[in-house]
Amino acid sequence: MGFFTITDIVVIAIGILFLLFYIYLYFKGKKDAALFATLGDEDYPMHELYFVGYALVNMLGLDFRRKEDREARKQIAILYGEKYIDYYLRVSYAQRFTMMLTLMTFAMPLYCFTRSLSMFLLCMVIGGVAFYYYGTVMKEKIQKRSDEMLDEFTEVISKLALLVNAGMTLHEAWEKVANSNEGVLYGEMKISVDNMNNGIPEVDALYEFGQRSMVQEVKKFISTIVQGLTKGNKDLTMMLIQQSKEQWKLKQQYLRRKGEAANSKLLLPMLLIFIAILIMVVVPIFSNIGL
Repeated sequence: MGFFTITDIVVIAIGILFLLFYIYLYFKGKKDAALFATLGDEDYPMHELYFVGYALVNMLGLDFRRKEDREARKQIAILYGEKYIDYYLRVSYAQRFTMMLTLMTFAMPLYCFTRSLSMFLLCMVIGGVAFYYYGTVMKEKIQKRSDEMLDEFTEVISKLALLVNAGMTLHEAWEKVANSNEGVLYGEMKISVDNMNNGIPEVDALYEFGQRSMVQEVKKFISTIVQGLTKGNKDLTMMLIQQSKEQWKLKQQYLRRKGEAANSKLLLPMLLIFIAILIMVVVPIFSNIGL
């Protein structure tokens, strides 16, 4: 205990380099702290430190033109609107780099406290996993949003079919259904109602509604409505009733797929636990052999 091994020296040297680099980024990015002050804690944990990762983004000179970035732009447009694409794309990278660097910087103090190389390596691996995980957050939000829309979709179609069949115009029925409940799909319907009331043509407002949803079933439904509007209220009612029947069947299939997907998601946590156990068992063995 009274001397340092070669492993100790190497690990501490690496840790000090990480710490110095983190401190450098901290003071370099401090001037941009206000950019992240308004972010919410629920979606953006530790956002008070995102300027650290943002300093690294600027240092690397990322141009945000990769295929991954183009996909992220589409996701941001749906979640936050076209106007905020560039801002939230930078927030995403700042978040990913900050979480990764923070976890990796804590690896050295953790090693000094435990004198366990496996814990040091595990902390470094977790930092890399954090970088990957926070890169998938927006995709998960989109998926969650789509799932919520699909859950509400069957009910919305049934209500619309009932009201239009009772003699309401589509505009009247759409507005009544939009204000009848709370939820993601109902919120998007309210936006389209506001657009209609502000002078945007009904067909255009419905088309934008379909584009914002990014759900194929909703887009197909909007296409059906547009066709019904051109053919008259009678055909529209028949189309809505038919869509309602089809959607109930699709919802049953969707619920079955959702149950199967929930089981498959358990594989990743089990794999991570296995890797962690493997590191904690194997690394000390090789360390003893080497020393």
